[in-house]
Amino acid sequence: MDDRMWRMILFQNCLLLEKIDPVNAALYQQQMRIIKEGIVFEYGTVFEQLAQSDECIPQEVSEEVINIVHMFVHIGKSIKEYPSLQQFCHFIGFNAEDENEWQHAKYAFHYLNHVNAHEDVLDLTLFRTMNQKPSCLNDYRKMMQIYTQYKAQDILSGEAVARILDVISCKKGVG
Repeated sequence: MDDRMWRMILFQNCLLLEKIDPVNAALYQQQMRIIKEGIVFEYGTVFEQLAQSDECIPQEVSEEVINIVHMFVHIGKSIKEYPSLQQFCHFIGFNAEDENEWQHAKYAFHYLNHVNAHEDVLDLTLFRTMNQKPSCLNDYRKMMQIYTQYKAQDILSGEAVARILDVISCKKGVG
C-alpha cells in the first residue's frame, strides 16, 4: 500500500470516530485535516497517543513473558501437593525501572490485567501490590531452562518444583 492509501484509511477512521465520539470531534477534525493535506510535520499530533517505535514491545518479549507466566501457572497447579514449597512460588513480575526488563514489565501488566489473568492458579498478590520489584528476568530465564525438561508433565513432582524454584535469588526480598 502506498502512503496515500494509508492516509485515506486513517482519514476514514477519523470520520467514523468523529461520528461515534462527538465529544472529541474537534480533535478528529484536526487529525483529518493533517492527514488529508499530508502535513508530515504534524503527524506527531495525530499519532501522539501511540507508542513510539522504541517503546513498542517486540513479539519475542511477549512470548517470553507468556512462557514464564505459563511456567508459574504449571508450578501453581502442581504445588498444591507441596505446602512447604508454596511460600517460594510467587510471580512478582518484572522491574519496570530496569532497562533490561521494562518491556517485560509492560507486557506482563497488559497480559495479566487484560488478556489472561490466571487468577485461579497463579497468586498475583505480590505482582499487583509490589510497587518496586527486584530484577528477576535472569532468574526466570534460569528457571525456564530447568522447567523445559519437566514441561510435558501434567503435574510436576515436588523434586522438580524444588529444582525450578531453587534458582530464584529475587525471592529473598519477598515472602
